Amino acid sequence: MRDHAGRLLGAVAAVRDVTAQRTAADAQARLLADVQRVNEELQLFAHIVSHDLTEPLRTMTVYVELLIQRAQGTLAGDAAGWMAFVTDAARRMRQMLTDLLAYTRAGQTPEFRPVPHSFRT
Repeated sequence: MRDHAGRLLGAVAAVRDVTAQRTAADAQARLLADVQRVNEELQLFAHIVSHDLTEPLRTMTVYVELLIQRAQGTLAGDAAGWMAFVTDAARRMRQMLTDLLAYTRAGQTPEFRPVPHSFRT
């Protein structure tokens, strides 16, 4: 504020306490970091589980298919149907593991890089 001659008489200031907003913003940032960390851990866990379950599943499928081939026409009663059921169940489980892995990667932006000139057609 100034008088009629332009001399400074005083000043007005407004002060607002932003401690609550700052505290909330800090808490939100910590929570976001926690969520990102948990998502990364979940993705790693899903990848490990998918790999660890796919290998024995593949082994079971191969041996059941070998058993079906070697015992072709000699399986008694429902045994051939049971073998087909096991093979189908293994296929469905493999698809579930693949879908689980894809789900954990949902929303990620793929990394695109330029292709070196020597690889271009």
